Amino acid sequence: LRQDACEPCGRKDARLDALPKETVQRALDTSLLSWKLLENDNGNAIQREFVAKTWAHAAEFFNKMSEIAEQEAHHPDFALTNYRHVRITLTTHAISALSINDLRLAAKIDQIPVTYSPKWLREQNGSLLNHSC
Repeated sequence: LRQDACEPCGRKDARLDALPKETVQRALDTSLLSWKLLENDNGNAIQREFVAKTWAHAAEFFNKMSEIAEQEAHHPDFALTNYRHVRITLTTHAISALSINDLRLAAKIDQIPVTYSPKWLREQNGSLLNHSC
């Protein structure tokens, strides 16, 4: 997933299909372990949340994520609350559903080094297998 480029989706001739929920869940269970399927109106988004060590570390993460999103021409919704609580939400707005682009971008975002809050890391009980500390 992380080697593949996102497919264009904002053009009229673009064609992206919505992924079945089972396909998304399989990706979350096998390679996108820090993401969860949002059970909202349509179940049409995935989300990752964490607490950075400092505001500066969160801002650094957002800057790196923004560079990747621009390169891929696929942009997540993201928020910073309480000065270091990070939330990233992915969906393909053009089809109001999850597409392969969301999984590809999630995999690329997961490659960004993060300096996590030590307290938050302890609370995760080691569930962050392949992430930087």
